[in-house]
Amino acid sequence: MRGLLQQNAAVVQGAGCLLIATDCDGRITFFEGAQKEAVLAEANLSGSIEGRFLSELDSAPDLLRALNRVVSGDTPSAEVAWGRGDRSFRCSLTPLTESRNNSPVIVGCIIVAHDITDLVSIQARLKQSRDKASQLEAAEVAAKEASRLKSEFLALTSHELRTPIAHMLGLSELLLAEELSESQRALVTQLLRSGDVLLELVGQVLVRCLLLCAIIGLVD
Repeated sequence: MRGLLQQNAAVVQGAGCLLIATDCDGRITFFEGAQKEAVLAEANLSGSIEGRFLSELDSAPDLLRALNRVVSGDTPSAEVAWGRGDRSFRCSLTPLTESRNNSPVIVGCIIVAHDITDLVSIQARLKQSRDKASQLEAAEVAAKEASRLKSEFLALTSHELRTPIAHMLGLSELLLAEELSESQRALVTQLLRSGDVLLELVGQVLVRCLLLCAIIGLVD
């Protein structure tokens, strides 16, 4: 069995995986493959790892729970995520069996840990990009809405100002038709001219607001 595991270890090493075998008690019987030294260093273990319990390597509850389910025969296989330091692994667990009285008996578990650190890193960057894109989109929508509300407010305000200004100008013209002294006529004339200028300015603001609202509507 050990010879078979060693043969498989060479394949697993080439594939960038870690091969672990345990007995039914969770004691490690084989440990080879990529990232072996890094995993042992992270667990502060040195020397031979064989004979130690898997819980000494890592007490991750998901991994140990999956191991117990596989060796007890509760499930034919299991997959769990496993992290060690800055490395991430996806572990595939299958029962290790041998024939006794022409019947297969579970004597342990084989764990193939696939190093998915690069994949996890890529997924994290993609998530950050999506989050940033969502934030930019939300900010753009908020800016457009604020600009639209501002334009509508200015347009409404400008429109409401035109009525009293026009009313003031009309009264001024009526006053000029009355008998006034020279000084009174000069004051009313000045009032009428100022009102005309103010009405022109309000009209320009109204036109610009309407144009801006139309542009925002086209962009949306």
